[in-house]
Amino acid sequence: MIGDANPDLVLRGDVRPRFGQEEQLLDAADLVLGGSAAITATGCARLGLRTGLLAAVGADVFGAFTRERLTERDVELLTPARDTPKASAPHAQENSTSGTGATSAAGTGATSAAGGGATSAADAGGSVGATGADAVGVTGAGATPTGLSIILSAPGDRAILTLPGTIPTLRPEDVTDELLASARHVHVASLFLQPGLHAGLAGAFARARALGVTTSLDTNWDPSGRWSGLEEILAVTDVFLPNAAELLAVTGAGALEEAAEKLVGSGTTVVLKDGARGGRAWWPGGGYVTAPGLAVDVVDTTGAGDSFNAGFLAARLAGRDVPEALAWAARAGSLSTRAAGGTAAQATVDDLAAGAH
Repeated sequence: MIGDANPDLVLRGDVRPRFGQEEQLLDAADLVLGGSAAITATGCARLGLRTGLLAAVGADVFGAFTRERLTERDVELLTPARDTPKASAPHAQENSTSGTGATSAAGTGATSAAGGGATSAADAGGSVGATGADAVGVTGAGATPTGLSIILSAPGDRAILTLPGTIPTLRPEDVTDELLASARHVHVASLFLQPGLHAGLAGAFARARALGVTTSLDTNWDPSGRWSGLEEILAVTDVFLPNAAELLAVTGAGALEEAAEKLVGSGTTVVLKDGARGGRAWWPGGGYVTAPGLAVDVVDTTGAGDSFNAGFLAARLAGRDVPEALAWAARAGSLSTRAAGGTAAQATVDDLAAGAH
């Protein structure tokens, strides 16, 4: 896994801000592990995959919180072999998406996430730089803080305010050939929060492909609204995992089927997260499949799409075919909504297997 790792402060109740110094009362507030890549990583680990996460985390209280939560969930934090540069005046960024719910599918019926030959997951065996170091950022008065997201969670929808902090400091050269060679599959998340990585990801994915490593991408929302610079990356991406709004925005198409066909034509499998309705997938050769989500008592939809990604990757990398992988993803995404935050209610293998009956 490559991408963002940071705390999420999830607020529920009367969460639509009213300015004018009005005080509003909440129903709940939870500080939990966040970041799309981190949530996907913990979901994969919970499903039995040996999982490493390349992420930049600062030397502060939020960084310590993030490292502790990843360790608790058996995810190895891989840190760049350098000091994290000081970020320039990070600004809070906001986006809003409809509840991500659950479901997925991908490729044909092989043993890798995309249709290649991998048999395990995000499976990182080595480390990048000094793992176990207390910090990636520099300490002292100008140190870059760990990123933070505040999630205003309402039934069926949410808004996200993000302080990027260390999140944008990953660079393409941090994705070394040593790291790629230690993995069976590489998943990248929150691409638009990481402009440096974004600029060189096509090259990194091409190197992965040359090493026989399959790849997947979940861009998440683009706070700038530009949705640019993806054509070259998607051309070397095995599996693209957007929600409906993201798929339409990335392709500029007017309908989901048209959007999927554009990407499938270049060899990319498209796995669509479709909220409570479940998910849909298209892959080269004319393949198409759907799967429903599960009916659950929803507490919070934060990270449901990331747990969906984990369910899909775990199933495919364990050799399950696309319909079964899609069903796993749908169930994993649905089950994750039973608690606040993205990791507290993530599914186990037994949970997903039970849902098949």
